[in-house]
Amino acid sequence: MKTSQDFAIYREDSFRPADWVLPAGHPAGSDQRPDSPVFNSLELCQLSVELAADEVFWMRPDSEVVYVNRSACERLGYRREELIGLRAWQWNPLLTPELWETHLEELRRHRCLHFDTQHRTKDGDVYPVEIKSHYFELDGQEFIFAYVLDISEQRAKEAALARYRDELEALVHARTLEVKLEKEKAEQTARQLEQSQREALSLARVKSNFLANMSHEIRTPMNGVMGMANALLHTQLDAAQQEQVQAILDCTGSLRAIIDDVLDLSRMESGNLVIESLSLDVWDCLHRVDQVTRQMAADKALELRIPERPASAPSYLGDGYRIQQVLVNLVGNAIKFTDSGVVEVSLDVSSVDDRHDVIQWSVRDTGIGISRERQSTLFERFTQADSSSTRRYGGSGLGLSICKQLVLLMGGEIGVHSEPGSGSTFWFRLPLEKDTRHYPVVPERPATPDFRDYAFDGARVLLVEDNEVNRKVACVALSHIGISADVARDGVEAVQMCADRRYDLVFMDCHLPNLDGYAATRQIRTQPGNEAVPVIALTANVLAEDKYRCINAGMTEILTKPFDFRDLAALMLRYLPDFAQRRAG
Repeated sequence: MKTSQDFAIYREDSFRPADWVLPAGHPAGSDQRPDSPVFNSLELCQLSVELAADEVFWMRPDSEVVYVNRSACERLGYRREELIGLRAWQWNPLLTPELWETHLEELRRHRCLHFDTQHRTKDGDVYPVEIKSHYFELDGQEFIFAYVLDISEQRAKEAALARYRDELEALVHARTLEVKLEKEKAEQTARQLEQSQREALSLARVKSNFLANMSHEIRTPMNGVMGMANALLHTQLDAAQQEQVQAILDCTGSLRAIIDDVLDLSRMESGNLVIESLSLDVWDCLHRVDQVTRQMAADKALELRIPERPASAPSYLGDGYRIQQVLVNLVGNAIKFTDSGVVEVSLDVSSVDDRHDVIQWSVRDTGIGISRERQSTLFERFTQADSSSTRRYGGSGLGLSICKQLVLLMGGEIGVHSEPGSGSTFWFRLPLEKDTRHYPVVPERPATPDFRDYAFDGARVLLVEDNEVNRKVACVALSHIGISADVARDGVEAVQMCADRRYDLVFMDCHLPNLDGYAATRQIRTQPGNEAVPVIALTANVLAEDKYRCINAGMTEILTKPFDFRDLAALMLRYLPDFAQRRAG
């Protein structure tokens, strides 16, 4: 703690004053015989303090000196009887009665105080000291014991070292002036370039943070739009109304994709995008791509061909989420630019050695094709093969640029083969290390559940959400699967409700008043019986560091806003399978 007098104060809780130190005239007890153990111990201790090489003071709460050892008298130039009764600020030029009161409060709270200050001799000489002071009570009286170390020699060495450093710096500076003019100019140019790069990176990070905040602010109301539209879609609507509600969902889905693209691009520019190296199943990535894109293909009456998983396949180390992101983008583009025919995905494995393979994914379509001239700019930002494509097919023109950056960050390469009118084949390949620790036996995967197919009657679910619209969305979604959730509006309320009642699953918003979702989850995890209760984070933050923060807080999984009702059903099936009841029909 720095004071206005510019000396440092440190607390030392590991040391406590000895009980044997007694002021002059204090009775040591009933047994005062010279040959008694108490008397001998007291004499020995007092002699040790008296003969100590450093200054020792014993003071009352008003800083009045009641005892001072020989070293203090000699160093300050006072006789003992002159020091007895003085106040500490009479030989400390940096101390005032007000500051002493502050120190005294610190001592009463923490029992000890360590700081650097100054002492002034009777002749007026000032020297630096280090003080370790301790507070204790004896027979109902308060005392302060101060051990003072003269650090003049230490400060002199520090000053000498500073002088030597200054001299060395001056010598280095003089040598630098002898460098040739050409080298000096080159170094100056390099410094300017480095500064420009730092400024550009700083600006990119500011932009990235701004976009991340904007993404959060947009996703929160968008979650309400998507949620209510989802709920409305599964009510009694005529065909025209269903089409209108589906249009709302399609538009919000497109908006979410654009937000994700802009956010990813910003993170790449600022260097904040992290590529993970985790165990992954490349066939599992294809399965997830199939789940995401099959309905898109069906809506256009296209045949989507995705290869079957082989009987045996190794695991690899890589970023499965980013691989899936590239594949979804390429397959989505193929579907978008193909009016009839086929979109086909293939996967080829080439062995490099016993530990490494090169995996190539290819996406072939029977769409409009791309001219050779346009292919050279396809992977640039805000670029599509034809400017009219944006008007006809939509999109931000960022997808392929992001795919290229992701593939490069993962150490791979990406390309395209195409002829106008003959379709296109986009491909990318990645070198991947085999994960020799884990060869999973993958069970038959069920289709993505329709949330209307299941009911979870009897499941006790707590929803923690402060935003009224988001609460309504989640409650409506849960009601469709037979759950009437309890609701908490802040972290404090959530912790108390979990303590009062056992829940089977908790949905936890991260940004809550009074106590945020991270802290609330940590407290819930300490409650008996809640160590393993599934806590699902509800968040509009999509940065990797935000997800890590959720996991580190003890949350089980993350549901990103805006979420689809099917995502909710999949989570419930995963964590509450014992409550799942398939509805008839």
